[in-house]
Amino acid sequence: MPLAGDVAQFNNVGGAALTYSMTHGLNPTPNQANVGAVHLLSTRVGLDLSIDSNSASASSFYYHGATVNGIDYTILANDSAKNLTLKSSGGGAAKVGLSDNVDSVVQVNGSGNISILLPITGNNSRLVIQSTGSGQAILSGVNSTYSGGTRINSGTLVLSANNAAGTGAITNSGGTLTVQSGLVLQNQIILSSALAQYKRQFASAENYNVYAVSSTLQTQTSASLLAGVASEAREVATSFQSSSSASNDSSRRSDVWNLSGTATDIQVVQLSITSGLAEGSFLGWLDDSTWVNATEGNSATGSLALFGLNQSFASSGISATADYLGSWGYDTETGSVWAVLDHGGSFAVIPEPSTLLLLGISFTVLIIRLRWSVGPQAARRI
Repeated sequence: MPLAGDVAQFNNVGGAALTYSMTHGLNPTPNQANVGAVHLLSTRVGLDLSIDSNSASASSFYYHGATVNGIDYTILANDSAKNLTLKSSGGGAAKVGLSDNVDSVVQVNGSGNISILLPITGNNSRLVIQSTGSGQAILSGVNSTYSGGTRINSGTLVLSANNAAGTGAITNSGGTLTVQSGLVLQNQIILSSALAQYKRQFASAENYNVYAVSSTLQTQTSASLLAGVASEAREVATSFQSSSSASNDSSRRSDVWNLSGTATDIQVVQLSITSGLAEGSFLGWLDDSTWVNATEGNSATGSLALFGLNQSFASSGISATADYLGSWGYDTETGSVWAVLDHGGSFAVIPEPSTLLLLGISFTVLIIRLRWSVGPQAARRI
């Protein structure tokens, strides 16, 4: 029976399942077990490994963290091609406990997965995914409560249960976050590098309005799908970048949001910025090497389409249907631009061209006034 400071290592010796006794004599507290970390070595090639609670009452297995593969505070590491699973078949409400106020690292360095089928607890505890292999870290515990957030440094994190990632934000700085269909998430999702991806799976007839993500690259940008229905099973993938190849990229006011996977489904795309929005701004779409109004990429324009509305999509009365395809608007109060589209691509907040022209005229008038106000002799020195 391992203790809080131990690393439980598993090589190619042993069975497929390990059942731990929650009433073991070495446990400091009944229905509580402790370990520093569990490490599945690369030498394990025969069998998957499940670590299973046998408790019929509420229990917690605490992972305190240890140095594994040179990475401190690691709680789980799988360097093999076999799967490591934490679960409970004892009938009790078993949980995985993290140490309070620290990061707890999960490493997936082989092709095998790490699956946590139990809810995760921890006060201000952050779960960190730091992986180099093709395997995935999978969270399947319903309503985890760890409150320090989740960070993906590298590798893939899959969420397959409601609120499996606790109550804090999920910050992706270089890996892939995949959320399975039909789930309810309370977490803010933040992509903090151009290498970070967010994928969400949708079942046929599922509404797109659960898709929302933010960036912290050059400009703080929030992106979301406000309406629309998946016509068949979809995997919608997005990422951000801080620049583009557009010839008019200097006019762009937001980070670039890359959206794929919606195919020709009609959806409402919205981008929001925190630095203020000029009247007449629109949702831009990268058409070859130019930012244009995103509605120009649509297959058609609906008979009821409305253009250039200065209001939110929610208050416009517009729906994600063929009749309103091509509608677009902006909301200066919330810093948002939106459009009804039937395509994906790269999107950004773009000021309306006349707004840029007016800004140029105002600057010219200011210079002329300054020249006259200081006199002809001083004007020559400006």
